[in-house]
Amino acid sequence: MKKEVLKTLVFDLDGTLYQNLEFHRPYMRMLLEGSHYEKMDAEIIGLVDEILNGSFLRMNLFYDLRGLPMVSTMDQLREVLFDAIRPDLELERIYEQGSSVYLNAGDAYSVVRMVATGLHIPKRKQNECYFRIRKVVEEAMSPDPELAQILSLLRMKYQVILATNSPKETSDQVLSTLGMLDSFDAVLYNADKPFGLKMHLNESFAGILKNPESVLSIGDYRFNEIDNFELWGTQTMWVCPYKYATKEVYDPYLKDMEDVKDFLRRLG
Repeated sequence: MKKEVLKTLVFDLDGTLYQNLEFHRPYMRMLLEGSHYEKMDAEIIGLVDEILNGSFLRMNLFYDLRGLPMVSTMDQLREVLFDAIRPDLELERIYEQGSSVYLNAGDAYSVVRMVATGLHIPKRKQNECYFRIRKVVEEAMSPDPELAQILSLLRMKYQVILATNSPKETSDQVLSTLGMLDSFDAVLYNADKPFGLKMHLNESFAGILKNPESVLSIGDYRFNEIDNFELWGTQTMWVCPYKYATKEVYDPYLKDMEDVKDFLRRLG
């Protein structure tokens, strides 16, 4: 970490400034409601846990979920998902082409979507359940005055930016609940991560990437907030609370909110 050249911090919101490590279970149950897979919910949720723990498949890879065969057993589901891995895809080319054909399994939301797609849960229901679980997650949030104070102190030394794919109304509600509505110099809403992010950053903050080492991106979804910034030459810090991270070869990362706070204090 080249702290002496840092001028700008770019934060993600979900999974970075707050964490919920249990939501994937009720999320998966919502998706299975009314389907013939509902009776297998414990096994399917267990499969999601295995992926997040690094016991099955690999996170942060691309998966081609087009035209998957129907499954009726857990063994068939495992086989279908394993066969969907596309380890040969190059990150840089994906960013350049802006392809949305492949799913990048980079966080718990994407893992649940991947498993739901493997079970042929309709996209409409997937979208409905996503908004339902978002409400559940938001209702479970509580203020974090300690982190809010740390962010305020960082603003005395750096430009502190929040970049989120959520719209203003949704993001501001989350920030208000967390007590962080006034914790940033600027908020980039509808950031269109990852494919449109660079354009939006350059439009909103002229010259921000001209000296890339002066920028530090802090986020939990590597495809959206880490790998792309590294390709641009910036500094990064990954946040990952799941056990699979211990089985991958990555730079040092932050595993929980206490790690995040300690790291930010050292930046101040």
